[in-house]
Amino acid sequence: MIRKDMSNAKPQVVNKKGINPIWFFPVAAVSIGIWLLYTNLMARGSYITINFRNADGIIPGKTTIIYKGTIVGRVKDTELNENLTSVAVHVEMNPRMREYLSKDTKFWLVSPTVNLSGISGLSTIISGKFINMHPAKGKFIRRFDALNETPRSLRKDGIYIKLNADKLGPISIGSPIYYNKIQVGEVTGYDLDMERDGVDITVFIEDRYQNLIHSTSRFYNVSGISVDASLAGVKVRTESLASLVRGGISFVNFESDDETILKENFEKSYKLYSSYEETIPGKEISIEFPLGSAVSKIKTPIKFRSIIIGYVTGSKVDRNKSTLTVQANIKKEFEKVVVKGAQFWEVKPKISLSGIESLDALTGNYIAVDISRSRYRKSKETDRFKALKQAPLKEVHNKYGQRLSLYSDRRNSLAKGQGVYYRGIQVGVITDVRLNTRAKNVIADIFVNSPYHRLLKEETKFWNVSGVDVEFGLFSGAKISTQSLETLLSGGVEFATPEKFSQRKKDYFRIHKKADKDWLEWKPIIEL
Repeated sequence: MIRKDMSNAKPQVVNKKGINPIWFFPVAAVSIGIWLLYTNLMARGSYITINFRNADGIIPGKTTIIYKGTIVGRVKDTELNENLTSVAVHVEMNPRMREYLSKDTKFWLVSPTVNLSGISGLSTIISGKFINMHPAKGKFIRRFDALNETPRSLRKDGIYIKLNADKLGPISIGSPIYYNKIQVGEVTGYDLDMERDGVDITVFIEDRYQNLIHSTSRFYNVSGISVDASLAGVKVRTESLASLVRGGISFVNFESDDETILKENFEKSYKLYSSYEETIPGKEISIEFPLGSAVSKIKTPIKFRSIIIGYVTGSKVDRNKSTLTVQANIKKEFEKVVVKGAQFWEVKPKISLSGIESLDALTGNYIAVDISRSRYRKSKETDRFKALKQAPLKEVHNKYGQRLSLYSDRRNSLAKGQGVYYRGIQVGVITDVRLNTRAKNVIADIFVNSPYHRLLKEETKFWNVSGVDVEFGLFSGAKISTQSLETLLSGGVEFATPEKFSQRKKDYFRIHKKADKDWLEWKPIIEL
């Protein structure tokens, strides 16, 4: 009975609420996978690219990114950019730095710098170069352009100015800036100027020294050693040992104005002179010399009656390569010397049997200048001059002297600049030696100074006193005669006038090979 009732019973289905425990395992696996992926991505950090001019010293896997002495990234790879003008450095950054990788973030390469005042970037000597970083919070970006130097915003207070030079020379980043031999700043960067024919040098001046920078300040290169050699001795000048090793720049203020550069006058531009002598205020002039003149060297002195009045500051050859134009700076106090009519010429030592001429040029050629009193009084301004091919004749004559022409069959040893003598005393000078218009005779133009021109009479005789006169006789032997040692060595002509004379009418006299015995015995009485 009981079995019958159970066979007729229906099963009851009960719906249970909740998640089946079997799903726990796949859900847990997915969650763990997502967490592992997230932690792996976070551990890998942010990949960025920094463009450098070159990758010198940057080693993948070794070069690090440093912020406040802590490693916040590492270089993974380097490659040339498509235009081959820069290098792309791929860097993996610490994930915590992601929010600080914005458009205002700065990167720059740090290298060791050694000088006599110490070592900067000392840590790089052992670990190698590293990339420094200045973070800035903002929207994340992946590409950056590296700076060539430490950002100015990170430097101490001061001002920046720009110097323009023809060439960089030994100047480098970190080269000191001096005022009165005290370092007041340093070079922070350099680049080609806009015209690509010069160099722009960026200079930082400390805040406490910025009042020394005037609108008229003049900067000059003090790198290396300056040697000034002369017969008075040798002068060796250097600004400091540091500038000797790393180069340096100094500046000077000649004007006594109070105008200084304010901080808002950012990067005012100045010319960088190659030496102190070029900075001295004065008159800028140009002098045209024949090509081949040895006066183009910068700092070649310009002398007025043995006084240095200026220096050569530059030179250039003309397009036809026939002349050399020299630029020079003349000291302010001598500006009236270089006016219209001033004569310039190259002075170089001349060694001969009579001695050494222009002894002061033994240490180097220089430019001489002279001007007549009349030209000096007129003082007509000009800044362009044409140099003489040779030194003008010495002013042994004056306007009251007498010009004459002498003629001979041959030149023999006559030359321009030789003396004209009377009884062994120089009374004039040969101003020119040339052929006459028909090329028949040699003409020697002379000038006899006053009052000796009164010795010239119609019967006056001239003869050559250059060299030695030798006479041979069968029984008397050899007879050697010469004039004074001065005439023997330097040459020239001599003249004599007889006791009986008449007033001179002619300006043309013959030069005899030697003097007659009678001429040497003439002793006229002539009032001078």
